[in-house]
Amino acid sequence: MEENDSCTCSLEEARSTFLRTLLKVDPNDSEDFVEWVMEHCSNAYTSKHSGETIDDTLNWAEKRLKKIAKDIKRIIPLQGVLDTEKIRHPEEGKGLACQPSTTVHVDSFLYSDEDIDRLCDEGKMSRNYCKQCGSHNTAPLTFISHSSSLVQLKFIFEAALPSIATNLADRLLVDVGSRLGAVLYGAYHFSPIKKIVGVEINLELCNLQQEITEKYRMHDRVEIRHADICSEQSLMEQGMTVITLVEKNNLKFLSLITGSGKKVFLGKYSC
Repeated sequence: MEENDSCTCSLEEARSTFLRTLLKVDPNDSEDFVEWVMEHCSNAYTSKHSGETIDDTLNWAEKRLKKIAKDIKRIIPLQGVLDTEKIRHPEEGKGLACQPSTTVHVDSFLYSDEDIDRLCDEGKMSRNYCKQCGSHNTAPLTFISHSSSLVQLKFIFEAALPSIATNLADRLLVDVGSRLGAVLYGAYHFSPIKKIVGVEINLELCNLQQEITEKYRMHDRVEIRHADICSEQSLMEQGMTVITLVEKNNLKFLSLITGSGKKVFLGKYSC
């Protein structure tokens, strides 16, 4: 007897099936697969029974994160850096291009490329600077972000981590320098990780994360610690630690440190 193609499944069953499929994808193709799924689901159609779209069902987590980003935008300056933060620019290596006068801080969790284009059109931001005032001798500004974008968060927690770590539902995840909390919110919505801890040295940023965590009821799995990571050795030994090293113009290097101290390089990527 042929299987009935019209049968339906619950949201939980659909999510489980999708995550199992992700685990089977070659790690080298995981990012492309996640992007394909997002593009495919954006062409949602209307259900005959409920009137809801596929996009409404599959992208609930994304919509929540966008609401969170909207809330944070009301609090954080356009360039995403607080007066109480101490930003140290590189003095050697590739980071030398990130000079204070020609570097723009734009948080990828808060602003997409389309948002930046709109801000440039409105005159609130620029992509270039003049090397010699009044001339046509211009150069592009260096854009850097201290957070991962929504697409990057989906890739980290739905593809990258499941490909190298098992039993995520029993794991502890530590985000070093959690700032606005993007990794924490992404882990909560895109993974089954049991305990998610953000360690941040800036009290103002800790208060912001705590406010968002409580408003969106994530405190059952998310914990914010106001501390220097150097004083959290026992915590580091217990969990997986996600470290996103930010290079210029959104090129990122993502690595994971396990509780045993083993470092796993998940890849270099840009979005």
